[in-house]
Amino acid sequence: MEHVLKVDCGDFLSGGRPIDSIKSQFMIKGYAKLEMDAINVGERDFMLGPQVLIDAKEQYDLPLISANVYYPDMSKRFLDPYVIVKSKAVKRNNKKIRSLKIGIFGVMLKRPILVYSKFTPKLITTDPFEETEKVLSELKGKCDIVIALAHLNSMDLQKFKMKFKEIDLIIGGHSFYSEIITDSTDYASIVQTGSKGQYVGNIELKLNKRNEIIDFNAHNKSLEIDMAESPELKTIENDYDEAVRMYYDARQNRHSSH
Repeated sequence: MEHVLKVDCGDFLSGGRPIDSIKSQFMIKGYAKLEMDAINVGERDFMLGPQVLIDAKEQYDLPLISANVYYPDMSKRFLDPYVIVKSKAVKRNNKKIRSLKIGIFGVMLKRPILVYSKFTPKLITTDPFEETEKVLSELKGKCDIVIALAHLNSMDLQKFKMKFKEIDLIIGGHSFYSEIITDSTDYASIVQTGSKGQYVGNIELKLNKRNEIIDFNAHNKSLEIDMAESPELKTIENDYDEAVRMYYDARQNRHSSH
């Protein structure tokens, strides 16, 4: 569908153990099948090392973004800070729906260190508020709508919302809670779907001719109860289960031979 965006706010990977490495491979394959429009990174996405993210971006063309993760010398960002998605103009019910340019950027919590191997570069996270100011300046005049993927705690999300009135919608991450905070004033609404991928947020925006949001509807759907099963993703899930079984069988065999 031309006007549907698929985004993630971060921490879609987690853990630094060998079994987590197997899991990450299949998570990345699944996200590639979903044809995501933007994937922000969170601190847990670095636990297997930044090379995992680099490989995912190169092999599957995953649209990974982050405005405030830099290489150690601060010469450049680790990922692109944002993407601009252009929707197609379509005709529906004898009405023309015009094309839109939608800017989507991502930020994460400032961390003293990102958790990954001592043998990899120690990437730096800068202040998410300062980086947001830079990004909004870059996006000014280029987009009809601006969406923030803000991997921040709940308190910082509220500060974020009040500080940046240029943002039209904030999708929050990091919190364990699933919540929707609507706002009928000039400030953006916040949608969070909680942890462990249990819920999928569904957000519908209606715009006027000035690209102002005049209607906002959001609800979180249970992935297990409310969402139809995808045959392609089920195949990936089955392959993952088999890979995990083989991993534990091999480990058991190693222990038995000692």
